[in-house]
Amino acid sequence: MMWVSSSRGARRRQSHASSRRHGNPAFQHCLIGAATVAAGLLLSAPVFADDGQIYVKQLSAPSIKVIGNGAIYTQVEDGTDDVVVHVRILLDAGTVGRVKTWSAWAQGKMSSGQWFDFKDNGLTVSYPVGSRPKTVDRDEALVIPRSVYSALAADACNQNAADLRADGISNFDIFGSDHLVKVPVRGALTYEMSGAAGGIVPPQEAALDPELMVTCAKIEFGPLTTLTLNQVADSALAITVTSNISVCRLNAAGSITSLHPNETVSFRYVDDKGEKSGVKTVTTSAAKIANFTHQLPLTDDGGAMSGKIRMVGESSNFQSPWVDYAVTCNATAAPGGKTTELPPTIEILEAETKKEVVLGERWSCPSRIWVRGQVSGRAQGAATVQLFGNDSLLEIRQFDLEAGSEDKFAAGHDISWHGVSAASETAPNQLVIYRAIVRANEGTADVFVADEDENELRLICHPVWPEPSIKVKVVESVPVGGRFLCPSRYQVIGNLVGRSDVSGTVVLFAEHKSFGPVPFALNAGVNLDIVAPSERTLAWKGVGLVSAVGPQPTPEQKIHLSMQVYGSSGSTLEIISKDEVMKCTPVAGVVPDSSAQLPGNPQVGLPASAVQVAGGKVRLIGAKPGAIYALRFYRMKLVTDPYLPTKMANGVANLNLAKMKPGQWRVEVCATRNGRGLQILPNTCRERRFEVKHAAPGGPGKHMQEPKPDNSTVFPGGNPWQ
Repeated sequence: MMWVSSSRGARRRQSHASSRRHGNPAFQHCLIGAATVAAGLLLSAPVFADDGQIYVKQLSAPSIKVIGNGAIYTQVEDGTDDVVVHVRILLDAGTVGRVKTWSAWAQGKMSSGQWFDFKDNGLTVSYPVGSRPKTVDRDEALVIPRSVYSALAADACNQNAADLRADGISNFDIFGSDHLVKVPVRGALTYEMSGAAGGIVPPQEAALDPELMVTCAKIEFGPLTTLTLNQVADSALAITVTSNISVCRLNAAGSITSLHPNETVSFRYVDDKGEKSGVKTVTTSAAKIANFTHQLPLTDDGGAMSGKIRMVGESSNFQSPWVDYAVTCNATAAPGGKTTELPPTIEILEAETKKEVVLGERWSCPSRIWVRGQVSGRAQGAATVQLFGNDSLLEIRQFDLEAGSEDKFAAGHDISWHGVSAASETAPNQLVIYRAIVRANEGTADVFVADEDENELRLICHPVWPEPSIKVKVVESVPVGGRFLCPSRYQVIGNLVGRSDVSGTVVLFAEHKSFGPVPFALNAGVNLDIVAPSERTLAWKGVGLVSAVGPQPTPEQKIHLSMQVYGSSGSTLEIISKDEVMKCTPVAGVVPDSSAQLPGNPQVGLPASAVQVAGGKVRLIGAKPGAIYALRFYRMKLVTDPYLPTKMANGVANLNLAKMKPGQWRVEVCATRNGRGLQILPNTCRERRFEVKHAAPGGPGKHMQEPKPDNSTVFPGGNPWQ
């Protein structure tokens, strides 16, 4: 975080936008259930073919008191208990459906009329395949900690204060008394079921929602000590003068006798012209007496001066007798005095982000800023410091300063991102202006602003959703037109790079055919591949083939890829798409191997790249129709288990992957003499190394890694692309 340059009186700018993003409707049905009164009466529930309902049975809430600083309400006071929302959840998947997963959470109504989601304090239940119920009917308790509902309660109090100001009531009167406000609460529910859903009948909001009772607490303005009429029994004052070439001042020697031992008494020196000193504080002894001295610089630049001075109580209603003084000051004496003492200075030192809030699972934004400053004294006296954030008072304090003193002050500033759209592709940001003011001669007729400092802070959100990318891997190529080798089967691979701890689902698309959703869970810095377990095919018939002879351009075609990333709540985090160009490779021909000839075509041998292993099959590129080829499988040594095929017809043989052990394999494809068993022709074998991986629990493609170069990776199971 860095300060940006500022100019005093800089124009304030605010930008508000709102957008609500939903998950893909193909994956879930969503219902926001209307809350009901504690008796549990369900009002105007929506009707679905797949039906889901939630309502509040009971609201268990403590006494909630929101504290403020005289200008805004900031938070619920420490030590307040959690709020517990007791809800009933009803789900019915219909005659043919099953409940796959559901999430429930509480909502509180904000002053804007929108509902604030407590999703992080909700509940999500998922059922594995084979254990999915047709109906759900259960009671749950949703617990909302004070730190979570504090912002909602403060929002309600600040709206109430704004309404009172609109009626002409001052902050002093608003914060001078307690105010009771009510915050409606209801339940929210999302769910996913198998089976077809019917049409939605929009719900009608309940006439009465359970309500949190919130007290907007009064405050005492300023650290003023209550005036006590019988604190001081007697007081006395004596004045001497000091006047020389360097200084001209009054020397006050006083005594105060209190009614009780160890009394703390504050007062000021006041002259007959109404000038006042800063507040002085003394404490009487066990014998009820305090003796003290103070130096009071005079204001004149030279010449004769005279007048009267006495002590006037601040914490107690007393006045000492007037004392006369007369002095002739040297014209070269240092200027000073009660009202021309060098005033204090103030400076905002730094700001630090203490808390962040996540918007729509996409952006993490500063939500609480801690601001520190310093007031520096250059003479003795009382001063009042005020710290503002965007014109809202954050802190007010009084200091007794001395020459050379440095006093620190600090305050927290809660930042609201209400109305900022999480859907933005650029980082949400806002400008906060912090201003600090110090007033000197506080409590006198000569109070003035001695110094002020202002700084602008640009708060910028940072992305938390994973960074996606998508690509293809060619797993098989075929000859096209006798002159090109073209990709015929490919695999789609999505990649996520974690920027924070996040979970959700991914859906991959190739030519508008989908694979997924595939669940993921990432930590910051983790790189994860989502590999489609089956391949897509690519046809080249008539693509880019101009003639059988003569020069012609290399055939190519585009395939459209896209990747959709959803958060754990179903909100869209990112959608990317690209066009991948699939190009053929020109080949001059196949070099024959004089010792590796195929029957019926003595000029064509087996090229080194002719064997492909993919999709649970072994293929021989360029195989002669009707020809029989021998197959031999190896791990550390030759494997002759009965589930392994021993021969290939028409260039294709099926693999029983479920019975093959995971790990590295090698297959040899060899030409044979047809009709004579599997007699292998000499020097006609070609091999391919590949790896067998069994899919992880939870479905194909979950956390599968891309195969190593020059290897093929195959998975048991069906092909979701077809």
